[in-house]
Amino acid sequence: MTFEKRLGLKGDWDNSPGLFRPERLLDILISINSDPPDYIFHTIASFVWLTENDTRQYFTEQHEKFRHELREDLEREKWKGHKLFANNVDALKEMCRKKGLSAKGPKHHLVERIATATNEGALVDENYKMTYTGNFQSIPSSISNLRKL
Repeated sequence: MTFEKRLGLKGDWDNSPGLFRPERLLDILISINSDPPDYIFHTIASFVWLTENDTRQYFTEQHEKFRHELREDLEREKWKGHKLFANNVDALKEMCRKKGLSAKGPKHHLVERIATATNEGALVDENYKMTYTGNFQSIPSSISNLRKL
C-alpha cells in the first residue's frame, strides 16, 4: 500500500513504527545478498518503492558501514591483548588526561593513544590472519565449517 493511500485510511497506523520503512526490507535483502549483481537493482528498487539510485546508494552506505565496523573490530582485536586494556574506560580516560591526550573514543582507541605516547606499542599476533572479507557469503554456515577456520 502506498503512503498516499494510507493517509486516507482511518486507524492507528502511526503507532506501528517502521511500517512503511523501506530500510527494513533493504536490511533483510542485504543480509541475504550483500553484493547483488547490477541487473537486479531495478527489481529491488521496485520491491522497496525506492528509485534505483536510492537503492544503490543504500547498499553503498551499508557497505561503507560494514567496512568501518570491520576496521574497528580489527583495531579492537589488535589492542585487546595489551596490558592497558585490562583497565576500565574511566581509568583510561584519566590516564589520557594526565598525559594531555584526547580522552574521547572507544576503549581500544584510548589504549592505543596511551601505549603510543609511552612507546609501549601494540601486542600484535604475527600469525593472525583475517578470513572475513566483508562479504556475508564468506561466513561459514555451520559449526563444523567454523572449526575449520
